[in-house]
Amino acid sequence: MSKHARPRGLPVDGVERPTADGWTFPARNPATAEPLWDVPDAGLTDARDAVTAARRAFDATQWSTDADLRADAVRRLAAAVAEHADELVALMAAETGVPVALRSADLDDALAAMASGMASGMASEPQRGPAGVTAVVTPATSPLSVALTEIGRVLVEGGTVVLKPAP
Repeated sequence: MSKHARPRGLPVDGVERPTADGWTFPARNPATAEPLWDVPDAGLTDARDAVTAARRAFDATQWSTDADLRADAVRRLAAAVAEHADELVALMAAETGVPVALRSADLDDALAAMASGMASGMASEPQRGPAGVTAVVTPATSPLSVALTEIGRVLVEGGTVVLKPAP
């Protein structure tokens, strides 16, 4: 297993937990087939729980109507990703085979898109109305870039997200 491996749960409603069925699968280095870490393999119960939690966050909190709250949260998310950028790029290279040299396209551009979305999309009321609950499904080739770009877009507009990364 990779030096980066550690037991991880499925994050739902702010808590990491095992999947309802206890399923996992190994993420493998695409060049060597070396097992990197075990990944939670969510089932239907987990998906329903995640959508329910996201809907509750949308309906029962100030998230969809408080632009300052959203701006602060998106800024903190972008800062946390930027702080761990080198490690994230190395992990993506190990997991997807994307060269580290493509960092700009796979990470930096997504962070810039988040910042741009905050600058243009943060109004006291969302421009197109709150997005509600959005499922973001990422491709295996650039999961981090797509996740950050789409999550940033949805959060800026006042929506909540259920993220399904590529296996």
